[in-house]
Amino acid sequence: MSRFWFRQPIMKTFKDESPFPKRIKEIKDIKKDSYKLPEDFYWYDFNIEDLPVIKKFLNLYYIEDLDSIFRLQYSVDQLKWWLFPPDSKDATHLAIKYKNTFVGTISAIPGNMKLFLNNYKMGIVNFLCVHGSMRNMRLAPVLIKELLRRGYLLDYYESIYSVSKAISFPICSSRCYFYPINIKKLVNHNFMEIKPRMTLTRTIKLYKLPNEPYYNFIMLTDEYYESAYQLYQKYMDIYDMYQCITFKQFIHWFMPSNFLYTYVLINDHKEVTDIISFYSLPSKVIRTNYYINAVYSWYNIGSTLITSALIKDALILAKIKGFDTYKCMNIMENCNILRELKFMETDGTLHYFSYNLSMKHIQNDKMGYNFF
Repeated sequence: MSRFWFRQPIMKTFKDESPFPKRIKEIKDIKKDSYKLPEDFYWYDFNIEDLPVIKKFLNLYYIEDLDSIFRLQYSVDQLKWWLFPPDSKDATHLAIKYKNTFVGTISAIPGNMKLFLNNYKMGIVNFLCVHGSMRNMRLAPVLIKELLRRGYLLDYYESIYSVSKAISFPICSSRCYFYPINIKKLVNHNFMEIKPRMTLTRTIKLYKLPNEPYYNFIMLTDEYYESAYQLYQKYMDIYDMYQCITFKQFIHWFMPSNFLYTYVLINDHKEVTDIISFYSLPSKVIRTNYYINAVYSWYNIGSTLITSALIKDALILAKIKGFDTYKCMNIMENCNILRELKFMETDGTLHYFSYNLSMKHIQNDKMGYNFF
């Protein structure tokens, strides 16, 4: 653990087995002024108009795989979707600029999180990114401290965030799995390897998907939002951690768009009984002009179908839309059926952390919050 994180109010051991999360530290004497930056560096609050530039910055310096072969490529619409949801007046979108150039970002949106038996007002932190040439200047700790300072001034004393490396004791750790759809393309670009004693032809046959879904899922439309929202509220209560959202927020997080795909199954009473959702997020093959067109599982909610049936149809729908692979974290009810469905494990790990809140460990099948 680094010196910076050792000094922070985060869990440094798993001694808490109480179902009631507890604040680690009472925040007092909040700093009124922003933290000082080196000469020619300055703080900048970015907004929707800045998203085209923020997109370019993140797509150059944000998440890539351990072998530095692939890097996630966000769109302006995706960043707007995540950073500017309804009822987010307390959101903080913070950047550091050097001579008018973005060199660091971090953001936090407000969230009403259900943790075990209670609700907590928390900041949901994301998009901590520092320019590749300035990662020896310790800009990341300064970004974090300034974000926290501003959060304290808005009465946000706890937050959640995810990191690919275990910086302390996470409240949950998840692994990314994928199902290969366009196998020849994935092999050609080193996204996957053919297993020993297998050939390309046999692998394609093994993972071949039907041309039509097994069930009559339709795209979510206005007339089914209320029924889908009721299903979401009822279903999510089985988890130890999830985000409580309003009807307005539900529409925002599930409305189909040019990157978000939400399908519903309707019964004879015009009620939504099951939901499939996934979003597209391509990865660029670094130092080439090629992209892996991936989709990521969002929320799959079933009342008449089991999770494996939902994901089987999600895979087929992703194939119909022309995507190369379907990715999924082993959280919620996904974690028990991914190997059964022949998903392959990646080197991608996502650790969930709580800031200034101590709680017992959350099992993967009880984690109901999906980071973007």
